[in-house]
Amino acid sequence: MSQAGRAGRIRLGAVSLAVSALLLAAFPLVRPFGDRSSNPTAVAETLASASWVVCHMLGALGFILLPLGLFGLYTYLRDSPVDRRAFQGLGLSWLGVGLFLPIFGS
Repeated sequence: MSQAGRAGRIRLGAVSLAVSALLLAAFPLVRPFGDRSSNPTAVAETLASASWVVCHMLGALGFILLPLGLFGLYTYLRDSPVDRRAFQGLGLSWLGVGLFLPIFGS
């Protein structure tokens, strides 16, 4: 791979990590915290609100961008002594996000 291609992947990874962090930080700010009483109507209204859907879409997009950013980090660390650990971390992040997203969306 050329140096320009590698630098582009690293740059894209850095942008992905930054956008992922912003989206995941926006999740609790947008999420509605409705009445948590035993009133099922209040809970249903909270879950049916548009902001509930928007915040979960922001969170899901943040979790999708996280492994892409970590791939950029792995590209940066690939020829270093921590190459093996970086690859393991990348694989575990893909696994973790893949297992978490179905639960996060439901």
